[in-house]
Amino acid sequence: MITTKERSVMDAHQNDSQKNVGTAAVEAASKLQFSVDLVEAVLYHLDILNKVDQHPCLRKGKHLDEALRRYEKLWLPLAAAHKDKLLSAPLDIEWIWHCHILSPLAYKRDCEFHVGEIVNHRLLSRQDRKAALEVSKELWLEKYGEKEPFKIHLPMGRELVDDNEDGSKFTSELKYDIRAAVGRQSLFYYNVSLPHYRDRQFITRCVLRYQQFLYLMTLHRKVFLVPCYDNDLVWHTHQLFPLTYRQDTERILGRVLNHDDSTDDRSPGSVLNVSYANTCKLWKEAFGENYSSPGAMYRGPTSRGTMSDFTTDNSDVDTEELPISVSLHCLALQTNPAGYKAKFSLLIYHVTAGTSDRKLIVELKGPYLVWTEEQLDKATFNMQRGDGLDFIMVRKSGLLGRKEEVADVKIESSAIFKHLVYRYQSNFTKEIEFESANCDNKLYVDGSVRAVTATQVLSLEVGDFGEYKEPANFDIQEPLQKWKEGSHKGCASSIASHRLLDRSGHEVFKVRVQHNVNHLRSSVHVYDAEHRLLTLANSVDSTQLPLPGQVSSSGRDVCLSPANGERAFLIKDNNGDWGVIGGRWIPGQDKGEGSMSFRIYLCREERCLYASLPGESGNLDLSVGNSSLDFKSGRLTTDFSSEVPQRLTTLLVLSVLTTLCVPRPKTWSPGLPVSTEATNHLCLNTSVVGRACGLHIQTPSNAYRSVNRATHK
Repeated sequence: MITTKERSVMDAHQNDSQKNVGTAAVEAASKLQFSVDLVEAVLYHLDILNKVDQHPCLRKGKHLDEALRRYEKLWLPLAAAHKDKLLSAPLDIEWIWHCHILSPLAYKRDCEFHVGEIVNHRLLSRQDRKAALEVSKELWLEKYGEKEPFKIHLPMGRELVDDNEDGSKFTSELKYDIRAAVGRQSLFYYNVSLPHYRDRQFITRCVLRYQQFLYLMTLHRKVFLVPCYDNDLVWHTHQLFPLTYRQDTERILGRVLNHDDSTDDRSPGSVLNVSYANTCKLWKEAFGENYSSPGAMYRGPTSRGTMSDFTTDNSDVDTEELPISVSLHCLALQTNPAGYKAKFSLLIYHVTAGTSDRKLIVELKGPYLVWTEEQLDKATFNMQRGDGLDFIMVRKSGLLGRKEEVADVKIESSAIFKHLVYRYQSNFTKEIEFESANCDNKLYVDGSVRAVTATQVLSLEVGDFGEYKEPANFDIQEPLQKWKEGSHKGCASSIASHRLLDRSGHEVFKVRVQHNVNHLRSSVHVYDAEHRLLTLANSVDSTQLPLPGQVSSSGRDVCLSPANGERAFLIKDNNGDWGVIGGRWIPGQDKGEGSMSFRIYLCREERCLYASLPGESGNLDLSVGNSSLDFKSGRLTTDFSSEVPQRLTTLLVLSVLTTLCVPRPKTWSPGLPVSTEATNHLCLNTSVVGRACGLHIQTPSNAYRSVNRATHK
């Protein structure tokens, strides 16, 4: 009979043996060679997908129909006739071509039937694509003239047209159903659109996992293997070089590897579900590691077009006409002041739109050539659209110090307003060249802009949490159903509905906060006064976000560090992903007062903001841009903006992250005080916002997860 100790020794030997075999398999896979630089090609591929994503009209309806006609009847014959040239197609044709190529066997069959041979395709850098488009345009015009425009207008926006206005529909002679393929491929980009997919370190790992995927196919030639999104992105990229792909896969696998994306049913027991489970098993056996990879898993569908846009009683205020506050931080003059005998001044005037009125902002005197914030402390002012700035250089001459204007250069407000993005404070730099007497000059201006808009003050009216059956959708009109003891626990969620009221006590927004400890997830929903869903924030984990070690330092704005107790949320609105927010608890020194640290990545601006609780001044205001939420009282202040719901959601998510990450007493149970010696300064037990986010109830917090893991061990 084998003892427990002997069994442990045997298991250890077996694990070591599997690890050695897995290491050898990974090394063998990494030696598979490709005839194209797939890391660079992935970046080019994502550029194209991003451009197509901005034109949903290419998914269905008349624009898709016209793109299919132009591809089949015009482009394929043209490209086949000039196979010796590096060509690139207009975006509508490029998209149809893309979807056709992603079925290699069907693409070969259709090309050979219609034009006699496979038409090659290449992914190009932006610069190379631009040059190739010029070549293609010239050949196109030679063949088709002006009656067939090379580029056609493609409307932007999220609206989809379901069918042609005149009822006509192009009848394709291609055997492959490209319309159906377009429908499937339109869902792909969302799952690879987060910024870590553009990080070279992450992409390099994606290429290795694609090599492992192919290597696994050499071991199991008749098995249906299911890719994750990281190796699937590289697989798609490889296919977009059709001739190279055929040569590479024939060399590696002895055959052209086909790609079938028509199997998309993910329900339990489906072919895809069962095959994925089998792929995980075979991967583990071959490489000694889990197949699922952080940041590489299915994210679900985009939220685009599924919610409502924000409208308000203040909608008659034209945000485009609201002013901005401009602050000048540094000015530097590159000139030769010797000609002025160092007696010169630089005067900056604010010129009101449509008038000759101007107001002196600041006068800067030589012989200095650089003026910093100390000299520019009064150079903060408001501008309306259409206003301008006059920078005037004045020289003093003669015994009486007569002033003479030697240079006058203007900046239009549009050059400054463009730096205001999504109403947050943004920095700008301008380089201005101008001529003066006997001198060529350059003026360098560094400053910042922020919105100056009407302030809204809202108060949080907190509702109670209750145990409800998790709603099937987010329609607040559908009454919540009380969860009954004995029902499936996974369906039980703690849900509270809150109201945000204006100064008159009118409801402006309704907020729903939801926690499910069984599925370890939380969410925040924000609705308008008509109860239409405006924004949704879901907790996300390392299935969607990469670990810090998977990306380079430049790619760590959107990653997750579970080892440090970090948690994250993804905010979505009617236009898709709006932001990714990560937060974690930073312990104080010597068990003293700690703080919450937050990282807010704005998807559309591709930049990161940072916040903390308490703030730098020690207050309990959670601040993002021009919006703030008093953590203790629940008072919310924000300027008027179409993005109020997104800001509100951001502030509430920061509060929920505090609920999930802040330490709790070891003996804590629901209803007991939450504060510890390290968190007393946060006023947790009396915080209105904390109560609204679930501090006093059982949530999937780090403390709960820690106890849960210990219990399961």
